[in-house]
Amino acid sequence: MIRLKKLFPDVVTLKTSSDFGIDYKTICENGTPCVLDVVSLTSPESNSEKVEVFISGAFHGDERYGPHVSLYLIELLASNYGKDTYLTNLLNTREIILLPMSNPSGFYFNEREERITTAGKIEYFDMSRDFPYNSSPNQCMNTFGAS
Repeated sequence: MIRLKKLFPDVVTLKTSSDFGIDYKTICENGTPCVLDVVSLTSPESNSEKVEVFISGAFHGDERYGPHVSLYLIELLASNYGKDTYLTNLLNTREIILLPMSNPSGFYFNEREERITTAGKIEYFDMSRDFPYNSSPNQCMNTFGAS
């Protein structure tokens, strides 16, 4: 994604969850924090009338295809801006926000659940079970996906 941002700086904006005030505290490799990337694609022309479209590549860490398809979609849209009439119009009239993977630690470890480290202890949460429906409020909203 960094490469795509460098190649197409006029249409690709790369942010992380912390840019939105969401602190994602999950460890991936050798104590290194996982990064939750958010990509925005739109034309350089600012227009407050643009429709926002949100695309989630995958929710669970063991869903392997969605994040890769998201990266392909980012490259397709960015590399064809100004070349393909339809795709150029799409980015001129919309802001497309992509979250390639809602659970980067699960993706890294190829696990369905999200790993959350608190007080040195690793806990596993199924993000699908973390929404406030038929549950007590103190048992919900523990994962990034539910935030």
